[in-house]
Amino acid sequence: MNFFTHNDKKINVNGTSLQGELSVTFEHLLKTFGTPLGASPDKKVDCEWHIELSDGKVATIYNWKNGNAYLGNKGKNPVEILNWNVGAKSKMAYYAIEEIIES
Repeated sequence: MNFFTHNDKKINVNGTSLQGELSVTFEHLLKTFGTPLGASPDKKVDCEWHIELSDGKVATIYNWKNGNAYLGNKGKNPVEILNWNVGAKSKMAYYAIEEIIES
């Protein structure tokens, strides 16, 4: 499946919400989707990927309130995070991201 990331173009992810979780390493996400965006202004997210699928569906992959940005020294460095949230407007986009991760 073809996709674009925020590294390729600006992707509008407004209106996405949690659709599921992925058990995957930061390294695998980095190899698959490239460099993530940095911490959110509210520090609840340490890094996030914005993805647009070839059919126009959009998704985000992000950590939530478990990293250094939010918890300081008690939080995990992104390279230690093994469970990531997937935001999208539909479960179909989540399933497509799962398929990309598994391929």
